[in-house]
Amino acid sequence: MIQQMNSSGAVTAAVVIIDMLSYFEAEGDDDYRSNFMRTAQAIAKLRDLADLSNVLTIYINTHFESLEHFLSSAMSRKSEPHWLGDSKEAEVIPSLMPRPTDCVISKTVNSGFFGTNLDATLRSLSINRLLLTGVHTHVCIALTAADAFYRNYDVVVLSDCVTTMDRLKHFRTLDYIERHLGRVASSADGIGLFT
Repeated sequence: MIQQMNSSGAVTAAVVIIDMLSYFEAEGDDDYRSNFMRTAQAIAKLRDLADLSNVLTIYINTHFESLEHFLSSAMSRKSEPHWLGDSKEAEVIPSLMPRPTDCVISKTVNSGFFGTNLDATLRSLSINRLLLTGVHTHVCIALTAADAFYRNYDVVVLSDCVTTMDRLKHFRTLDYIERHLGRVASSADGIGLFT
């Protein structure tokens, strides 16, 4: 695996939390909701470790300003209206609320890169490793990982910090990411993830 370096030769990582929203916390069956809560706890621990290591946390959340904004988006072709304005379902879950030092980016499609300022933000901060966390493994995580890979970032998906409603899709997607887009690790790898 080639490690991507910034111009100083050092790896600079960021923890990326994708769509840990109230909407996704409430969907699915009991097994999924239990997995979602375990995932949220693992992400919270990783975020705390990142704070101790002065590693930036970036939130990428699906969000639409209004119903009209949603209806004009590609998402409207495949989904009912969600994540609108200041609705409860568009809020990050309480245990992972962004802090003033965190970066928050809104997206309107499944990839965190498409139509956002994520790439420009990462480059301005010389960040070259993305530790991807959140939901759903086979959709937003996979598409953000692919777009990061195509932009030459070192992609690390943390298997205990991502989940989806379909466990088979979850594991198949992790395998695909490992083979084609980056690597799959665990948050138990700790501080080694940041360097």
